[in-house]
Amino acid sequence: MSAEERILLAIDQSSPSPAQSTDLASTLDVPHQNVVGLLKSLASDGLVEITQQETVVCNLTAEGREALTVGSPEARVWALLPCLQAELDAKLGAAVAKLGVSKLAKKVKFAKSEKGLGIERQGDDAAFEDVVRHQLGVIEKAGTLEAVSKELPKPVLDDLKKRKLLSIDKNVSFSAGEAFAHPHPHPHLHHMPFHAYAHQPISPSAHQPFSPSAHQPISSSAYAH
Repeated sequence: MSAEERILLAIDQSSPSPAQSTDLASTLDVPHQNVVGLLKSLASDGLVEITQQETVVCNLTAEGREALTVGSPEARVWALLPCLQAELDAKLGAAVAKLGVSKLAKKVKFAKSEKGLGIERQGDDAAFEDVVRHQLGVIEKAGTLEAVSKELPKPVLDDLKKRKLLSIDKNVSFSAGEAFAHPHPHPHLHHMPFHAYAHQPISPSAHQPFSPSAHQPISSSAYAH
């Protein structure tokens, strides 16, 4: 199913309320700007009506959602110390382990042994507060940039963006356009600006309009890869 058809199904399933571009980007697991670009393309054909573009929202990235669920890289590293560097790499993955160790900075020390390079906690600091995970929880709950900014200062948000745990997007509300249910060709369903994200592209016949009622409702899990 193409990304275009998923957008039209999202409209059908959210009716009478408008669908949200940020929700759709999260469901399809594609960059938000790709979804907005496609919405504007469909809007030019009257299939979609963009109803609102003013709400700026904070969204957790895939890495951000993972950190919220299982902890930040530094917290995951801290929980395993003391251990060998090789063990950290094996349990967390080299990238996560490296990032976690770098973020812990002066809280850890390295020690060589016959088994290899080891990493230990430094000083009397057995307790570790996962501040990043807490911040991500605040963002997940607050949603809009206006609400998040009341809870977290801009430098914190900038750091989370730099770490690719957070994205800030202008949400687009959209609903059915005038041509949504009209019996005419939908040329935009014949190309896929980000087709790599679709499972099985569908190109409806030029003589068969898209008909939401002919499709069974699709749950959010059906969109997942």
